[in-house]
Parts: sequence; structure tokens; C-alpha cells
Amino acid sequence: MDNIHEELADLSADDLPREVRNLFASYLRTEDKEIINDFINLSLAYSNGRYTDFIRTYMYFELLRQKMWAEMEELCKKL
Repeated sequence: MDNIHEELADLSADDLPREVRNLFASYLRTEDKEIINDFINLSLAYSNGRYTDFIRTYMYFELLRQKMWAEMEELCKKL
């Protein structure tokens, strides 16, 4: 996870946390996983899509949080 931007470029619906998937499930008013996956993948495929910026921004901060957490664990091990 050294380069967050590479991970953002390769995002798919399966990479998103449960909270984001639940948000889109509420928006789409469905619990059908296939519909939600298709909606998210379609949004990510069109870089000018309405939801693309939201998804990528959310995931940027989530990946950054995960990276910082891993670094914190490494520091704690050294102490």
C-alpha cells in the first residue's frame, strides 16, 4: 500500500467498505448486491460521473487511514 493513487485507480465495487455499500443501497432502495455492484462499477468507469468523486475521496481517506494505522502498529512494536 505504498502508493494510494495506484490503489484508487484500480478500485472496484468489492473494494468499498460496508458503510459505503450501505449508503448506496439506501440511495438505490435495494439490497440486491448485484445492482449495487453494477451501479458502483459503472460510476467508477465514468470518471466524470456524479458519484465517482465521492467514492474516490472516501476511499482515499480510508486507504490513508489504513496506511497510518499500519505505521502506528509498527512504531508500537518498536517501542
